[in-house]
Amino acid sequence: MNDPDDIALQVIRDLEARRLQGIAQYGKPVRADDASEDWLQHWYFELLDAAIYCKAEIERRKRATP
Repeated sequence: MNDPDDIALQVIRDLEARRLQGIAQYGKPVRADDASEDWLQHWYFELLDAAIYCKAEIERRKRATP
């Protein structure tokens, strides 16, 4: 089934696109046994970025409301 409104399918496609982008950029997929990476630190930085994006959108919507 290819329902364009199926959010789970959209997320799956986005995940695959990110996986391929990461492989293209870093030459490998994310692997749990990759001791050279601190996944918790990466995750923390991603969460900080997400908080900034979220706040920016909150402010944009406030300003757009009359």
